[in-house]
Amino acid sequence: MGLRHRRRRRGPHAGDLAAEGLHGQRARLVPLARARSARRRRPRGRRRPDAGDGRARRPQPAQLRRRGREGDRMGAGGGLNAAPPGDWEELAAAVQAIGPAVGAETIRRSAELLAPLHETADDDSGIVVELDQPYGEHPEQALDLFLPAGPAPRGVVLFVHGGAFVGGARRRTGTPYHSNIGRWAARRGWAGVLAGHRLAPAAQWPSAAHDVALAVEWCRSRLRAADGGPLPLHLLGNSSGAVHAAAYAVGGPGHAAAEPAPASLALISGIYDLPAFGEERLRPYFGSRPELIEEWRLLELLAGSEIPLLFAAGEYDTPDSHEQFLAALGACTRTRGTLPACARARAANHFTIVHAIGTRFDDLGPALERFFSAAEATRRAHACSARSPVS
Repeated sequence: MGLRHRRRRRGPHAGDLAAEGLHGQRARLVPLARARSARRRRPRGRRRPDAGDGRARRPQPAQLRRRGREGDRMGAGGGLNAAPPGDWEELAAAVQAIGPAVGAETIRRSAELLAPLHETADDDSGIVVELDQPYGEHPEQALDLFLPAGPAPRGVVLFVHGGAFVGGARRRTGTPYHSNIGRWAARRGWAGVLAGHRLAPAAQWPSAAHDVALAVEWCRSRLRAADGGPLPLHLLGNSSGAVHAAAYAVGGPGHAAAEPAPASLALISGIYDLPAFGEERLRPYFGSRPELIEEWRLLELLAGSEIPLLFAAGEYDTPDSHEQFLAALGACTRTRGTLPACARARAANHFTIVHAIGTRFDDLGPALERFFSAAEATRRAHACSARSPVS
């Protein structure tokens, strides 16, 4: 079955690109040597998407028209016309040249870096796409659904986007992101769900956690296994979206932990030690309530949870992301006695860590696939054990 789009209504994409990322208000620009240009100038003319040497080729006009129907085509700025990195070394140099600081220019350059690889990816045959599905009354309470055609999905991967609490979008206009995550999930047999949520400062704690709960309820009521039973639901949160996903899963002041709990929880470049991160940068979402930040011991709740956890950060992520990543690993190791699942995405910054999912530079996707599959295997083993008669 080929690509099919169903639209009920088109939600606004307010704050597609946040002027400051979650970790951007304190991050510093670090002087780095500019990347040496190693990109070859290719002759003009018609080429196949893949010439057999493993390198992605420039997309053809027909490909751009097809992607444009979903709003995944890069806008003015030359993103699609720039040659993508040829190998991991070139990618690392390009990401380092962008730098670790977070701002509008960093976001733009990071978005353009890998966009051509998505435009020359495999076509969408075998995937059913349903955009702008409302799960609540607010315009931001909508989701995009990517389903494998044919049999029922093996489970659900629900993605919660970031944007410094005040911006971001589930599907960023003029880019392949974050539709790349939905396609990645669907091609591996999961239902990929990209959930929007209300944004700060208009919507403050715990509104986004409530939105995640509503999106989960929508998925559980509409997506079922072949036998009609519930599907395992994997929660995937990025940046400030990791805070919202974690809040839904383990709870916080005025918000109870999820029941039933998700099958797994994967957190990318998130905040886990809120007091260490600082009240000022959290104020848009938590308001002028320092006592709330102190009361919500998110790091302790995560470490003490029985939900399978994975923490991820990019090799060239922000200093704050690295500190929070290490704090989470340390807290879980001390509490559980074992190191939790973790992933260090090669040659990735705060944005390209998710931009790369589904491309040949995807270092995080394989780790997520192994993690979700292991969580499902554990879930099946527990179900079999519960059904076994007691001898």
